[in-house]
Amino acid sequence: MNLEGLYRLFQDDKSILILMYTLKYDGVTKSLIGLMEALKKGGYRVEVVTLLKQEEMDFIKSYGIYASEHELWKAIEQGSIALPFLEKVDVLIAYDGILTSWGVGQVQGCKKKMTWLHAGYEVSHKGFQLNYTKMLYEKMNFLVCVSHQVKEDYRRFLGDSFETRLKVIYPIVNREVIQRMSGEQRNEKERLPTVVSVGRLSTEKGFERLIHVHNQLQQEGYRHRLLILGEGEEKEALEDLIQIMHIEESCILMGYQSNPYIMMQQATCIVSASYGEGLPLVLIEAMLLYRPIVATDVMGNHELLKDDLGLLVENSQKGLYLGIKRMLTESSLRAYYTKRLKETRDYPFE
Repeated sequence: MNLEGLYRLFQDDKSILILMYTLKYDGVTKSLIGLMEALKKGGYRVEVVTLLKQEEMDFIKSYGIYASEHELWKAIEQGSIALPFLEKVDVLIAYDGILTSWGVGQVQGCKKKMTWLHAGYEVSHKGFQLNYTKMLYEKMNFLVCVSHQVKEDYRRFLGDSFETRLKVIYPIVNREVIQRMSGEQRNEKERLPTVVSVGRLSTEKGFERLIHVHNQLQQEGYRHRLLILGEGEEKEALEDLIQIMHIEESCILMGYQSNPYIMMQQATCIVSASYGEGLPLVLIEAMLLYRPIVATDVMGNHELLKDDLGLLVENSQKGLYLGIKRMLTESSLRAYYTKRLKETRDYPFE
C-alpha cells in the first residue's frame, strides 16, 4: 500500500529532481536511497541535486551546485537558486528542510512540486513565522509526511485548507535486503548483553542521556555494552563524556557503519533515546529484524510501536533507565516483543 500511494503522487510524470541541502550519513539520506530505489523500480528517472557541493558518496550519485555556504547565501540574497536539469524535469521534490522548499518554490513552470516533511512542525521550523511557511507551502502540490502524526501536526499548524495537500508516505525499506545483510559475518561467541542505538550524533537524538543511563546501570552491577552507531556534530562532546565517566571499555562510539544490521541483529535490545522523531528509520529496521526495542514515547516512536510492538517509556532519562533495565534483566519481556514482531504480518510502512 505504501508504494501504491507513492506512485499515485506522480501518476504519468516520469522525470523527477530531488533537492537536498547536503548528503549526510543519517536517516534522511538513508530514506532518500529507499525512495530513489522505489521510484526507479516504478520506471521513473531520478536526479539528486545538493545545494552544496561535496565529495561523492559511495551509495548515491548527486550533483552539487554551490562550492560554499557563502556562494549559496549570496544566491539566496539575490532571490534565486540555479537548479540544473530543469528542462528535463516533471516533478521537483524538496527533501530535507525549509531551505530546499524555498529553492523549489522559486522555480516556475514545473508540473508538480512537493516537500517531504520528516519531523513535527515546531522541530522543523524554529525561527520561521507561520505566515511565511504557509506562503511557502502554498506553492507545493503536495506536502508528504513520513507519518500520520506528522501529518496531523502540520494540519494543526497550517490549517484545514492544507488537508488535501498533506499526504503520508512512510520511509521505503527493503525487508529482504535488511534481513540478508544482518546475517553477514555473524559472531556466535558468548558476549555481554549489548544495547545498540543508531542515529546521527546530534543533540535531539538523546545520546548524552543514554550514556548517563548506561553508566548508572554499570555502577549498579548490570554489566552490558552500549554501542552507538553514527556520525555527527556531537561526537567530540560524547567522547569527552565517555572519558570523564571512565566507561571507554563498555560504551563505544562505532561511527558510521555501511552495514549496521549485523550489530543490530546481535543486540539484546535496540534503543531510541530521541527527544522527538518524525518516523525513525532505525526502529523500522529493528522491527524487521524482530529485535526488542526500548523507545521514548514521542511522535514517530509512538506511531510505530503503539500496538505493543516495543517498550515505550517516558521521554526522560529516568524513563530510559527503567526501560533498558527491564529489557536487560527480563528475558521473558524480550521474548514477548520478539514474538509480537514475528507474528505481525502487515506493518504500516510496507
